[in-house]
Amino acid sequence: MTILLEAKEVVKDFGGLRAVDHCSIAVERGSICGLIGPNGAGKTTLFDLLTGFYKPNSGTVLFKDKRIDALEPHQICLQGLVRTFQIARELKNMTLLENMLLAPKGQYGEHLGYSIARPPKVLARERENLDRALGILEIVGLNHLKNEAAVNLSGGQRKMLEVARALMTDPEMLLLDEPTAGATFEETRKLMSYIEDLRKDHGLTFLIVEHKMEVIMNLCDRIFVMNNGRKLTEGTPREVQRNPQVIEAYLGA
Repeated sequence: MTILLEAKEVVKDFGGLRAVDHCSIAVERGSICGLIGPNGAGKTTLFDLLTGFYKPNSGTVLFKDKRIDALEPHQICLQGLVRTFQIARELKNMTLLENMLLAPKGQYGEHLGYSIARPPKVLARERENLDRALGILEIVGLNHLKNEAAVNLSGGQRKMLEVARALMTDPEMLLLDEPTAGATFEETRKLMSYIEDLRKDHGLTFLIVEHKMEVIMNLCDRIFVMNNGRKLTEGTPREVQRNPQVIEAYLGA
């Protein structure tokens, strides 16, 4: 299969602390991959390097065979690589629907020329975005809250909104940072099913940081394990579960 996202020997230092230490991973197009490791292993920092929030001290990041490690986050998003955050970053005083409608790329209404010269085209795109937003909110079980201020959502609902909003950017690949944190059992089950459907029906690729091992082991094709900023190992869920190094990293020698 084709490699969609690849990190090659990436390093990130914060003063005297090396948070990511010559870490290399390769994610195949159309796969669902997990990224696990103990707290402080460097998982979220690696996400930040992959999506332009930090620049690596050395190493390279490739997306669709093109270097992206010098790009800004919004430029990487436009390439089709989109991430969510460990702590949801919804716009609290806006409704769920308003949060969703801020996300799409290429909104004609943002350009003065289109607004003046081609208002029907602007209105048509806005209707298309509205229909898509309502459809995604329905799938993730939030449509009944579309006019609710995001500040009133539960922790699990905020996570679902963040994933739904990311999908409004029409990504090729999603990096999900603890997407089920704070979610109920039913919300977690629905999100897992939704991720599988998105891969099957739309060909989306996923890289997921998650502490719920039942999510990772039941959802992922391949798992990368980090410890102390390095990639400790990688393999199928069954291989990772049986790896003595992984057991030691989580439970101690």
